[in-house]
Amino acid sequence: MSPALDRVSRDFAALTPVEKLEFLKSVTSSAPGEWVTLGGEIRFIPYDDEPWTEEDEADWEEGKKEIAEGKYQDWDSLKREFSS
Repeated sequence: MSPALDRVSRDFAALTPVEKLEFLKSVTSSAPGEWVTLGGEIRFIPYDDEPWTEEDEADWEEGKKEIAEGKYQDWDSLKREFSS
């Protein structure tokens, strides 16, 4: 890593979570969305610009039903399954 990038990385790591969010907001140009802290990690959550449809509602209900029935598989398990 170059000395300049190393310095920026150290400086960024020293910021508070609120300062990190403000910094990312000021230097990032992206799709409409919001930088947030989730579970101690900084994430970009894009805004959904599509209207909610009946199909979306049906998919949502189907997903909730599958989760309740135990058909849900977490991301790490899914990645392990497909990398084997």
